[in-house]
Amino acid sequence: MAHKVILFLILAFTVQVSANPLLLELAGRRGGGGGASFTVTGGSATNYYTEASVDYVAHVFTASDDLVITGEVDVEILGVGGGAGGGSTFRNDFALKQGGGGGGGEVTEDIATLSAATYAVVVGAGGIGSVSGGANPWYGATGGSSTFNGVSYVGGGGGSSWIRDNAKNGASGGGAVGSYTGGTGTVGSQGDGGDGSGYGAGGGGGAGGDGGDGVSTQGGNGGAGLASTYKDGSSVNYAGGGGGGSYGVVGPGTGTDGGGGAGYNGNGAAGTANRGGGGGGGCRNNAATTQHNGGAGGSGIIVVRYVAP
Repeated sequence: MAHKVILFLILAFTVQVSANPLLLELAGRRGGGGGASFTVTGGSATNYYTEASVDYVAHVFTASDDLVITGEVDVEILGVGGGAGGGSTFRNDFALKQGGGGGGGEVTEDIATLSAATYAVVVGAGGIGSVSGGANPWYGATGGSSTFNGVSYVGGGGGSSWIRDNAKNGASGGGAVGSYTGGTGTVGSQGDGGDGSGYGAGGGGGAGGDGGDGVSTQGGNGGAGLASTYKDGSSVNYAGGGGGGSYGVVGPGTGTDGGGGAGYNGNGAAGTANRGGGGGGGCRNNAATTQHNGGAGGSGIIVVRYVAP
């Protein structure tokens, strides 16, 4: 009798699976024996988490590497470009004042279906800050692009140094000095850099907003970044702008969402690694003679996540 009951239950489950396309698809993706029909390897870390009642696996790339896939898998991708460097207080023919904040890198969430292959992942470097009296006194360097699956996520635009034209364009624009204009954000609705005014330099634009304009002797704050949960399920803001420097006693602008703050009578702070924020501008008060450098931008990041099999 017990054997008949077991046989009946097996037959009933088989009929249920055969009649339910969702269960058939699930059984196929799991290979029929409990294992997934694809494998994914690579990255600096692999995170497992639950978001909105869905279990995810996320491969996090904080440095360039390969993602290796067997089978086929639908993925979601976070791409963040490198932040730009901030401007310095000095150019070779002037011994003056303050630097603009660097712009944040591009932040984009994509979807793709990936087939079996080895995919190169490039994580964009942060742009170096402008060096007072050095080889790059004019601007902070543009952030490097992150790339994956044929898509580039570009870097932010460099902040300018006293006094050198408008700041650089980029995914988010760099902050300017003097009477010049901040750089333009070239990706979607990402932010422009702040304008300079008097002795206050503009803050770098962020992925989520414009950098603040400089005002008199106050540097502008960096623009806001954009949030993503792809890395580990928690909300992280990426690619904020660096703070603009100032000349005087009021003070520098602050960095935002991974962007570095401008130095107070010092070098600008670097953007946070793997968040794509811009570097802070150099800052000098009116009692000092030492010149100061812009901070480097923060490196970018690539995250590839998929529903856990």
